Amino acid sequence: MADAADRFFYEGRRAFYNYDKVTSNKKVFYHMLSNPYTPSSFRGKEWQRGYNIGYSENLKRQKSYEQKK
Repeated sequence: MADAADRFFYEGRRAFYNYDKVTSNKKVFYHMLSNPYTPSSFRGKEWQRGYNIGYSENLKRQKSYEQKK
């Protein structure tokens, strides 16, 4: 079993890829989840680190896809 740091890290990383699809007046919006913990706490920092890693991995993937076009 993973320790606490890994748990909150992976929770934040998964949160980047999970989003809610919201429709309003025939428009579609994607609502990203926000940090459920206090940003200055250990849990909040680890969650944010995981979220940021997910973001950067996705950005690298998009850039490499655009270069292949």
